[in-house]
Amino acid sequence: MNELRELMALCQHEIWSHWMEYLFSVSTYNRDGSVTIPPNKVARWAEQLKTHYVLLSEQEKEADREQADRVLVALAEYRENTRAVESFFERECIGEDGFHPNGLGYKLIAQETESCK
Repeated sequence: MNELRELMALCQHEIWSHWMEYLFSVSTYNRDGSVTIPPNKVARWAEQLKTHYVLLSEQEKEADREQADRVLVALAEYRENTRAVESFFERECIGEDGFHPNGLGYKLIAQETESCK
């Protein structure tokens, strides 16, 4: 579960980084190190903050979907990697009776050892 949490944190950071890159690209850098966001962007985003997702324009929804796709890809990769580990232990560590020779199931073994051999 901790791996999944870290993966989700990574995705959220990438989404935030992508957003900040865009925000800075449309903003003006000031001499004191601050940035000024154009008034039209402030007005637009302030309005979006108050708008429920279902009421967004199709273009705005699509932008959110693109970010959701990042999370879905990461989850699919996580699931595939989890299945690969489980498959390995089923194939390599489990006897015909469905148990490891020491009597433990493969999930417990996977957590306790790097290899069953």
